[in-house]
Amino acid sequence: MTRPDASASAASLPAFSAERAARRERAERVDHAAFIRRALSHADELLAYARRLCSSAADADDVLQETYLRALTRHRQLRELERCRPWLFRIARCVVIDGQRARARKPVVLVDDELLADRAACARGAARQLRPDLERALALLPQAQREALLLCDVWEFRYAEIVAVPVGTVRSRIARARAALAGALGGDEATR
Repeated sequence: MTRPDASASAASLPAFSAERAARRERAERVDHAAFIRRALSHADELLAYARRLCSSAADADDVLQETYLRALTRHRQLRELERCRPWLFRIARCVVIDGQRARARKPVVLVDDELLADRAACARGAARQLRPDLERALALLPQAQREALLLCDVWEFRYAEIVAVPVGTVRSRIARARAALAGALGGDEATR
């Protein structure tokens, strides 16, 4: 029986390692591409969500860009591609909160009333799909209630997927938001 040549097996080792590394790189590229496709499929929903939480369309656009930037730099943290949608919404929520904190630290700049009216008119443009009275009622809700209600009723998230609070807290926020909307709209529309 002949023994395998040690030099031959040593020479095949780098080839095997290179092939394995190339396969891993291809798999990661596929995962990256799949993530990008999945993430971009939620862009319209994320933008609508950001517009509901932000004071202007420009802020919402910035939130969307920052959300995708953070998601792309951290997409390896996402364990299941199927959880991409709630993960992106959570990132968008964090971006909005970060922006609110940053604005709270900045001094207030007074703006011309006409310019402010023009910007408000643009923000209420075609992108707004809700009735004006419902928009006003939603704007009066506390941030946490509005956010929970929109995620549940508009974007159909399950309670467990909504923000990083216990399910009971989410339920109470949604119930309070629905009751407040029903009162503001003058009807008994608090139930779904």
